[in-house]
Amino acid sequence: MIVGLDVGFGYTKRVTAGGTDIFPSVVGEWTPDAFRLGAGLDRASRPDGIEGVTVDGRSYAVGERALRLAHRRFVGLSRQWIDGAAFRVLVLTALAQGLERPGEHVTLVTGLPVEDVEPHGGTLRRHLEGEHEVRLEPGGRAWRVTIGRVHVLPQPLGTVLAQLLDPMGQLAGPEGLEARVGVLDVGFRTTDYFTLDGLEVVPAHCLTRNTGMADLLLDLGREVYRRWGLEVDPHALDEPVLRGALHIGGEAVPLGAILEPWLDRHAEAISAHARMLWGDGARSLARLWVTGGGGAWLGSRLQALAPHAEIVRHARLQNAVGYFRYGQRLPVMRA
Repeated sequence: MIVGLDVGFGYTKRVTAGGTDIFPSVVGEWTPDAFRLGAGLDRASRPDGIEGVTVDGRSYAVGERALRLAHRRFVGLSRQWIDGAAFRVLVLTALAQGLERPGEHVTLVTGLPVEDVEPHGGTLRRHLEGEHEVRLEPGGRAWRVTIGRVHVLPQPLGTVLAQLLDPMGQLAGPEGLEARVGVLDVGFRTTDYFTLDGLEVVPAHCLTRNTGMADLLLDLGREVYRRWGLEVDPHALDEPVLRGALHIGGEAVPLGAILEPWLDRHAEAISAHARMLWGDGARSLARLWVTGGGGAWLGSRLQALAPHAEIVRHARLQNAVGYFRYGQRLPVMRA
């Protein structure tokens, strides 16, 4: 079975032939037998019945449930986080929610920030390839999966592949195959600037910077605390930013007045690196795709980089879509 998986610092995105899933990349300690009113009243329960996972004897809530219920949370903001337990918990939870039955054999296609593929790709493969057993809560049901092969791509390449390949992994058309294209991938913790020429990576025009939407959310969180005395986890601010309002004391408080200056400031910092890399107007690029959750947030502010800059649809999910479509080609490539 082919799985496209993008484990970002902000969100974990999974794509299979059966559909897609996305949840916050937050893991928290959790006690499965803690008191509760009942599954029918607990809105934090996932619709597929998986409330948490037990890995190596420790139980964890994941995603929205961790944000709401966990008494101690683990959020990855270090680029070495693939060595930690939380990363493996996110991967196994995503697979458990997406696979039809236990014991499946998986080919996993995933990505890392451009500058992390070489130093950390081998570590990621060592952690994930092989057989894994977890227990799914409630009930402690045993669940197994075998990850036979992990393919690690430069993260923004997923967006390129999503544009060039159809859902079966076939080339959708010749456009872009010989062109010089750029991808601006604004994530939660990192931003990637990625350049391809005829589908060959141009290392001199690729960058990874430790700046992303987490910086904006931390700034916004400090401002919310200063104004209203409310501490809000950065992950929990994501949806209010998209809606433009934060619920405080039962009321929806508009965020526009305090949010707009921060959006302008962070968009300018990201754009400055892009202009340094690609030049004014990115004239050397036939296409410039803006992707990632931050790309969708900053929208027209980043489109101002070049007349032909394009915000891809469903930007947060596009890398995972491309990984899956690439995975569809792997049997043909091996033949």
